[in-house]
Amino acid sequence: MPGVAPAASPDSTVHTADDGKAERFIQTLLREWAYAWLYYTSADRGRTLPGWLEHYDCARPHASLGGKPPMIRFPGGKQPYARSQLDKNP
Repeated sequence: MPGVAPAASPDSTVHTADDGKAERFIQTLLREWAYAWLYYTSADRGRTLPGWLEHYDCARPHASLGGKPPMIRFPGGKQPYARSQLDKNP
């Protein structure tokens, strides 16, 4: 149709740097959480994820942040999501 611009593809907003950050997080997630311990069931593994994410965000040193955890960037070290929100059923 004349005068109508095509919609942007979903990939047009993805940046290479964002892809790299996501890939690095997934690599760390697999190495330090999913395959670091022996889990008897997937449910057992899933129950440990909220605790690992909290450790990753609040305590684990990140080289890109000078050895500090990401939560230092939030005032008072408050998580942008509350643990109670993770436990709620949708």
